[in-house]
Amino acid sequence: MNSSPVQYLTRTPVLFLVFNRIDTTKQVFEKIRQTRPPRLYVAADGARFTAEGENEKVATVRNYILSSIDWDCDVRTLFRETNLGCKKAVEEAITWFFENEEMGIIIEDDCAPTPNFFRFCEWALNEYEDNKNIGLVSGSNLVDYKFISPYRNGFSRYINIWGWATWRDRWSRYNSHLSLTDLIELDGEIKRAGYLRRYERIFWKNVFKHTITFQTTWDFYLQYQFFKEGFYSVFPSKNLILNIGFGPEGTHTTSTVPDYWKKSKPKVNCDIMMLPVLEFGVLDIERDREMTATIWNCTPLRTLRLLIMNVVRYMNI
Repeated sequence: MNSSPVQYLTRTPVLFLVFNRIDTTKQVFEKIRQTRPPRLYVAADGARFTAEGENEKVATVRNYILSSIDWDCDVRTLFRETNLGCKKAVEEAITWFFENEEMGIIIEDDCAPTPNFFRFCEWALNEYEDNKNIGLVSGSNLVDYKFISPYRNGFSRYINIWGWATWRDRWSRYNSHLSLTDLIELDGEIKRAGYLRRYERIFWKNVFKHTITFQTTWDFYLQYQFFKEGFYSVFPSKNLILNIGFGPEGTHTTSTVPDYWKKSKPKVNCDIMMLPVLEFGVLDIERDREMTATIWNCTPLRTLRLLIMNVVRYMNI
């Protein structure tokens, strides 16, 4: 393998979540390799018995990573023999990671980071370690082209986990066993707090209902926890992650590349670390609202559709 130039050497441990896509894995791993984390955790779900040829794909990914680590680091693996699915496999991998680390960076096999991603995460993990209002550090800013900031960072009530970082004590608040009663209680708390418009509150209530019914993803459980705990994320003023997983082999990104992806493509040479730091507590509500509308289609019309869909489902019409 040809050597790559060292761009930034991180001191922060990294969890690399992989599965069966060797093409995206290679691209993302090379970004990790260039920053040479001192401890690398690799977690891989097992092949699905219904997917022909997937055992070979999974093995290829695992073997590639283990044979390509050419720097001095502590390597630990969590390789599943059976398929746990997107929710359980990721949850358990992150929990395993934080059983061993106090803080760390988490990257999936389709989220290609820029060098500044590692710098930003490392800075924010240390800067906000004692600020228990901060739930995670995001490497993504998918509406940076709409909201130009003179600062290094910003704050949001929402998660974005295309390349992110957090602390053990924040992850420990994650709850993967939610009930309809939990959702009703949260809805009441959000209504009393008054920081969401009515359609936004109804939107999230119905998204969470769908999530606990089908159990196919884990990230909305984390968003639930953000609302419940009153957490904020800290995000970069410029996007630092490129999702390279759109297409038929993606799990939740099977569609064509969305417009916001094209407009928020990261600029490798953009050094946001030279910018001043925005003090905690400054929240751009309009930016949050625009982000949820852009990424999750949180709009009055979509909310009405979700509401009707869930009513029909629970009434078995």
